[in-house]
Amino acid sequence: MKKKEKLSKKQDNLPRCSKEILKLMSVNPSIKYVVEKTGRHKSNVGKDIIKLIDKGYLKRIDRGLYKVIQKKDGTKPSYPKTDHFRLHNIQIQLRLNRDHLVKFKNIIYKDKSNFKVHARGNNNGDYFELGYTGLITKDNIFIFFPEDFDVSSKSIPGVYAKFDNIINKILIKWENIFKLTLYKEGRVNYSITNQHLSIVQNGIAKEINTDKNIDNRIKIYDDEDGKVAYHFDKSKGLDEWESPHSEKAPDYTAKAKQFLDRLKNDEVEQLFQDNLDLKTIIKQNHAILRGMLNPKIITEEEHNFEDKPEYIG
Repeated sequence: MKKKEKLSKKQDNLPRCSKEILKLMSVNPSIKYVVEKTGRHKSNVGKDIIKLIDKGYLKRIDRGLYKVIQKKDGTKPSYPKTDHFRLHNIQIQLRLNRDHLVKFKNIIYKDKSNFKVHARGNNNGDYFELGYTGLITKDNIFIFFPEDFDVSSKSIPGVYAKFDNIINKILIKWENIFKLTLYKEGRVNYSITNQHLSIVQNGIAKEINTDKNIDNRIKIYDDEDGKVAYHFDKSKGLDEWESPHSEKAPDYTAKAKQFLDRLKNDEVEQLFQDNLDLKTIIKQNHAILRGMLNPKIITEEEHNFEDKPEYIG
């Protein structure tokens, strides 16, 4: 019993370098990541990792990959306590029948000056202004929201519920002008044709955004349509893990949240089994997120992985 108590005291007094390894591995559980972040020689890091394994702080998952199984001494993963989602870069298409579309266009074109109608410039429709910028094409009406417009919530359904409420208020105002029913409960009144949905102040996005070797170069693509499924952004001063997919952004962001929740619950080993490409990519380089899911993983600047480090394990 006394022996166990002594061991516990030793664990509570880890050297600074060992605490730093635990903290870094809470973000990315690979020896290469620790070497890159600390600048220490890999053999010295390897010796400290072996000591942490012996003391029960780390568990070897695979060659060069480890799981933090104890988080004493204030070591915590760099994730916020609550999720925060932001919807922005939004464009919608109104759902109008043919008669309503014709009436809408007639009213706009009869008063071009008031609606500030001006050509799009590519012979494909005209812009107009009515609180927001609109676009009239041969068959559709679109609304563009300003660059600084966004909607935020602690849940994905909450984001879209707030946005729908905003659309409701806009279209009710427009109904008074056009004398048309543009918004009706229980009906699909519009479709989102462009959107960015992001997880805000995300720990992994922060690691990527601050890494000079990979900043703004990681994009994960949808297998079916080739559109970007994920990228990492800091254009608004926020570290955001973002899906700019025009149709699947909610689904991709929900899957990203699920992935993060499993990381928070220390389900790293199961994640490796569910996402086999994740394991390879962490070995080769960088952040834990690049291998998630099944979209194609492409960087705008290909890295040379032939000179791989010697992994301890």
